[in-house]
Amino acid sequence: INNNETIEYIKNKIDLSIKEPEKYIDFLENQYGDILTKIENKNLSIIILCKQKKYLNKLLKNGEITEKIYDNLLTQKNTIQKSLNQLVKTEELKIKQLDEIKNQVGNKSSDKVPMNLKCPVSNKELDDSCFSVFEGRKVGFCCTKCKVKFDKDGAVFRSKIKNFSASKEFIIANKNLQNAQLSMDEKVELIQQKLRIISAEFQKMGPEINLGWEKSIATK
Repeated sequence: INNNETIEYIKNKIDLSIKEPEKYIDFLENQYGDILTKIENKNLSIIILCKQKKYLNKLLKNGEITEKIYDNLLTQKNTIQKSLNQLVKTEELKIKQLDEIKNQVGNKSSDKVPMNLKCPVSNKELDDSCFSVFEGRKVGFCCTKCKVKFDKDGAVFRSKIKNFSASKEFIIANKNLQNAQLSMDEKVELIQQKLRIISAEFQKMGPEINLGWEKSIATK
């Protein structure tokens, strides 16, 4: 039979393999392993899942693992993953709020006059009517053109402002934001460590439950 007919035949066998995986999985792989990749991913996934179930059942019968242990590990993994998702959602909201506070503080200044004596863009004398607020400080310019350039990315010109220092309020707000980002990274890493431990326990159960691989990831 040609390849198209063979693929249709295999598809029919897939339907049967869902009910009786032990009877058909090896037959499909031995007879048609060279063209299985031509089948849609969905159907190929069914084969993989059936094979996984087959080997898992085999291990259960041999007493090498217990269904309770497997289910407990799976429950732990799902619970930890949910807690990770919730943590990220909560921490990202905190970081967003702190970032907004930093921006608000950075756009306000108690300076009565610009802290700089020369335009940070052109190094010319200042025009008293032309200024911006950057990191909580008032910065003067020689003209509107220079102000526009500075406002696009003030950090580029920071070094051009002699003895520049952000406002105390901005420094505090920026520090709070950095601490929140660091705290989130540390919390996420702790939970990911737990997930890695669970994954290692799954692998210890044997390569047979790892989607039918001949060898577990740890031994490749």
